[in-house]
Amino acid sequence: MEPIIISHDLYSFIDPSFPIPPTHILDTTTNILNPNHIYNQWRKVDNTLLSWIRATLSESILSQLVTFKTSQEVWSYLEASFSSQNTARFFHLQNLLATIRKDNLSITDYLHKIKTTADSLASVLKPVSDLDLVSHALRGLGPDYESFTTAIYTRSVFPTFTELTALLLNQEARLEHLLHQQQTLPHSTAFVARSQSTNNTTNNNITTTTNNNPQGNRGRGQGGFSRFSKGRGSGRGHGSQNQFRSVLGAPPQHPDQQTTRPICQLCGKIGHVSARCFQRC
Repeated sequence: MEPIIISHDLYSFIDPSFPIPPTHILDTTTNILNPNHIYNQWRKVDNTLLSWIRATLSESILSQLVTFKTSQEVWSYLEASFSSQNTARFFHLQNLLATIRKDNLSITDYLHKIKTTADSLASVLKPVSDLDLVSHALRGLGPDYESFTTAIYTRSVFPTFTELTALLLNQEARLEHLLHQQQTLPHSTAFVARSQSTNNTTNNNITTTTNNNPQGNRGRGQGGFSRFSKGRGSGRGHGSQNQFRSVLGAPPQHPDQQTTRPICQLCGKIGHVSARCFQRC
């Protein structure tokens, strides 16, 4: 209210150092009291100002101002009434400002709470400097912003409260991004682990099938032996042995193949035919 009064050049109406004009002026020539026109003009302005002041007050306070007739009387009463309350309110707001913590608040809400408290202190004629605002804001950020706070304190020049607001909003966005990455990382790791487990299971099944079916492997080796290279296309162990047997004169033969020596129809022995069997004699 006081700034409005000053802007309209009406502060003299509430300042006790400015006396109220007398209602009458003595005419020295006739010794008669005449109405003071200056007072009449002052009275009009003062009534207007008094109505402005009353319009800003609550009903409970207005009931205490019934006996006051001038804006100066009302203003003096209000100053006396609220001076002690202002002192108590100042200590309350100062303690509140020192104990504000971010906790689960967003940066916007946290800084707004600090600024609102500082504005309330200014309303009781105890304004907070911009440097104190920055200090209070940094003090209540908490451990998540410890590295940020350290970086600000090591600066040669502190940022203003407005600059700090922009820096904190950027830092908040960065921390939220890192938290989102940490939350999605376990899901990606679990997906990779499941994929590896599936691949290992498939490989184990293939190995088990191969070990339980050796005839299939040897069959592929024998096919290469008999069809393309007369022994060089077979399995590594059997192919080499058959080649050495060929050099020594033994017929190349795969271990799984049945013998090709003749069986005698008379005696049933192997190695000759019935035409040469000694039992024919």
